[in-house]
Amino acid sequence: FANAMANVAFFAYVMDVAPDEKRGEYFAVYNTLIGVATFIGAIIGGYLADFFYSYYAGDLLVSLGAVYAISAVGRTACAVWFLKLKDPVKYPMTLRQVMKSQVSRLRLDRF
Repeated sequence: FANAMANVAFFAYVMDVAPDEKRGEYFAVYNTLIGVATFIGAIIGGYLADFFYSYYAGDLLVSLGAVYAISAVGRTACAVWFLKLKDPVKYPMTLRQVMKSQVSRLRLDRF
């Protein structure tokens, strides 16, 4: 579920950044990088799980917990970095302004 939400955000960002004539190339590069990162991440995660499994004397729960903790730190760092990206497109309204206008419209519709 979280991966689906992240993909929507990444695809929207690529659509905003990419020129119309090179949009296919931008998505190809994005999907290639995601595939390579997933492949490398799975290999590193497997080696780390094996290392922690032997380090913690065969305790699978603790060794996988250590791998997930490392993954969570990396994902959090990337999420913070992603939130610091500037929007390349100036939108006419912010999310807060859209919500306020919808609420005020609903209030006016009731009366």
